[in-house]
Amino acid sequence: MATNQPKIILYGKERCQLCEEAKISLQLLCEAHRLSFEEFDIYSDSVVLERYQLKIPVLTIDGEEISSGYLSYRDTEQALVSYIKNNRTHS
Repeated sequence: MATNQPKIILYGKERCQLCEEAKISLQLLCEAHRLSFEEFDIYSDSVVLERYQLKIPVLTIDGEEISSGYLSYRDTEQALVSYIKNNRTHS
């Protein structure tokens, strides 16, 4: 069991269809890979709002922006697995 879990954050906002779809995909993927993620409402921080308001949903892992906009299940899975694989080999 890995003790160093990546910090996965999904940036979005309420009443955002793309954000809801990304959240569902991410929940399924994290469950399958025994990971967890946090949701962050971009309206709770003015700096984050300015950075991401036109890009949501935005997925970051360990502070690195992995993808934004429409996050399909397949693309999200590929990005997540690739990131984790590459970073576990360097740990």
